[in-house]
Amino acid sequence: MAKRTGTASPTLLIATAKGAFFLTGNARWAHWKQSGPMLFGQIVSHVARSARRPDARGRGRHRTPRPATFASASRQTTGSYSWRR
Repeated sequence: MAKRTGTASPTLLIATAKGAFFLTGNARWAHWKQSGPMLFGQIVSHVARSARRPDARGRGRHRTPRPATFASASRQTTGSYSWRR
């Protein structure tokens, strides 16, 4: 087995309705440093970090008064739907 030479610092990935934030702590979890916000002003539902692609980007959804995609009910009589964004 490989021998560990040091302790890793914890990183919390936080997703909110106002963006994504990273909190990086020291090895004792006593002091934290905030980085971000990333995707500022966007609704972020989840955040994940990949060791294979550390430069990968995320995606958020901007606040709108209606859902991002919805079916129009105006054509229900013909059996087809009109999709709008």
